[in-house]
Amino acid sequence: LLGVSVVHASITSRACRDLTIGFALATSPRWQFLTAQTDVYRYSVLRDDMVVPTEAGPVTWHHCFTSSDLGRWSFGPSTVHTYDETAAVRRDLTDTTSKTMWVKVGARASVTSSRSGSTVRFTAVTTRYSISQDSSIRWKAPKVTLQRKRADGTWASIGTLTYTSTGTAKTSVTASTTATYRVVASGTSTVWSAASGTTRR
Repeated sequence: LLGVSVVHASITSRACRDLTIGFALATSPRWQFLTAQTDVYRYSVLRDDMVVPTEAGPVTWHHCFTSSDLGRWSFGPSTVHTYDETAAVRRDLTDTTSKTMWVKVGARASVTSSRSGSTVRFTAVTTRYSISQDSSIRWKAPKVTLQRKRADGTWASIGTLTYTSTGTAKTSVTASTTATYRVVASGTSTVWSAASGTTRR
């Protein structure tokens, strides 16, 4: 009866967010849709509910995210209030449709490079937004991958970088010809992944 659509959220400030949750009706002529109440969960814990009005469509969900709010949210199941025109009676139905939304803090990656003969050295810095500090902080991503651009414009992973004690990530490759490179920092359940700009050596 009630299809749900969501958009993942990237948190980069303490500001409260208005997120648009979409609801689409699919009813038969027998049922007149009145309204619905959709349960909102963070993981398996019920945290909120949304009232879907008669016209359905997009509904604004206002939330002020804290560090404990990061992770997986789901919208649904829903209790759908209808009018059964055949039986001329109001009925409450359960729609088990559920859609998942990930809420994570934003991350950034940057890379610099230098060449000495056929050896190209790379240094990457990765940061993420901290809600508690309300600023970007240095972050050791689970994995930082070095990629080289192919002739067709796609990217090929050619190695990984290792973090040093100073929090930067480094690696080197042997390359006799000039190429375009970037790094990609893997994300987690609370931090989005990030791709750097390019460097050409």
